Amino acid sequence: MYKTYSFRRQDPAVKQVRQMFLDREDDMKKVEVSRLSNLSPNTVYRLLAGKTMLPRNATIEAAGRVFGYKREWVSANGGRRNR
Repeated sequence: MYKTYSFRRQDPAVKQVRQMFLDREDDMKKVEVSRLSNLSPNTVYRLLAGKTMLPRNATIEAAGRVFGYKREWVSANGGRRNR
């Protein structure tokens, strides 16, 4: 894996997206997430069930935007480069 990517098991973005889904008050169904995000039903199921380990960025972005979120880059170490 990459030196600067420290997640060996599951990317934390999986848990974040799953929590967005669970926090919904309108009981959105997985099939609706699939339809609105243009992700396959199987992809949505695996992501929201926590079975996905290293999702593609586009998958996380599509799912998160269905729930009304967007991701932003923030400095992890004051903007200094890792060595």
